[in-house]
Amino acid sequence: MNTQTQQLTRASVWIPSHYICFDNFLTIEENRQFLDYAIADQASYLPAPTSTDDPTKRKALSMQPSPTFSQFSNLVLNRIETVWTETLTALKVQPFSASKITVQLIAQNDGDYVKRHCDRNTVAPDRKITFVYYLHHQPKSFSGGEFVLYDSHLEAGTLIPSDSRRIIQPINNRLLLFVSRNFHEVLPVECPSGMFAQSRFAFSGWFHQAELLNHLGA
Repeated sequence: MNTQTQQLTRASVWIPSHYICFDNFLTIEENRQFLDYAIADQASYLPAPTSTDDPTKRKALSMQPSPTFSQFSNLVLNRIETVWTETLTALKVQPFSASKITVQLIAQNDGDYVKRHCDRNTVAPDRKITFVYYLHHQPKSFSGGEFVLYDSHLEAGTLIPSDSRRIIQPINNRLLLFVSRNFHEVLPVECPSGMFAQSRFAFSGWFHQAELLNHLGA
């Protein structure tokens, strides 16, 4: 190993992609009601935007907020509060007070995907922890749509995704949480019927930390 390579190796900081999953997160009835709501109002979904306004980064539909949406949003967020300490321990994150929480409800059908990206970026530098709650009909009528979470390394102040990764299945009533700086993607969904009700639905969001506004690598 030459001197230059040794210097690069010493300058690189390995960042593993810690995550935690909670299966059967809501009751069977709560999960059913949330799914019924997600399916019922197809007209309220619009093409999902991206933080960089690049339409090739994500293909999905996003529900527009409503009072009923807030009801289910609060249900999940209140339940997350009951596992918050366990979550922070698993993610190796020090306790913090969320300055705000933002959420979205996404539907993905045949051919939809999300390319590899990092939730904490120059547009949203204060995102600390990302969560995703999966819901869909059982047995599911789609395949694919796996969530891929990448390890990364910090080199010269730049976060770079690694080849090592973890694949997490989008199981109905599963909650996934991970640190927002970690790179991730959603593999293409295959839903031969194309029926909206048979989509891969995901309620996701971010816990923000105001102190991160000037520290992207934290």
